[in-house]
Amino acid sequence: MRVGTPGFVPERLIEARAARRVQSMKELAGILGVSPSSVSRWETGKQAPEADALADLARALRVRREFFLRPVFDSLRPVFYRTLASTLKRDLSYQEAQMHWLHEISDVVQHYVDFPELNIPDVLGGTSYKQLRDEDIEAIADDLRQHWVMGDGPCPNIVTVLEKIGCIVGSIEMGTSKLDGVCSWSK
Repeated sequence: MRVGTPGFVPERLIEARAARRVQSMKELAGILGVSPSSVSRWETGKQAPEADALADLARALRVRREFFLRPVFDSLRPVFYRTLASTLKRDLSYQEAQMHWLHEISDVVQHYVDFPELNIPDVLGGTSYKQLRDEDIEAIADDLRQHWVMGDGPCPNIVTVLEKIGCIVGSIEMGTSKLDGVCSWSK
């Protein structure tokens, strides 16, 4: 009877497959030279891959073997996209996995680096962002410009402003013209 790798975390495989744009279990099985049912059993947690299969998974998905043995990073957050209606679900899954990795990396790095104090005032005053109207957004933008002492002119580099106020900014190739921005909140 095969035991598989103790401590294998199936959700990590799902996450890595999305982050590497491997569209299906069948596609991953083809890359690895195993049956699709093997990949399915690994992803559902019914079976863990043997040590050699784990090494092959890590190589194929360009992660360390230990990645599959770490608990899933818990990051309760909504993800906001700037998308077109025709954006493919697989592109959204890819971006969400990348965002999840950015959350996890920044969580580890903050133990070694002193990030600037987060300086984002409560501009909603307890209301939901879903209730905002266009004029509310304009007023909030003006309030934030005043709070951050930005003036009224164009902002030459919004990334610099975001980093100065304590936001973590990551940049990757989106791989689609139907999606041009993703943001999320994580403590």
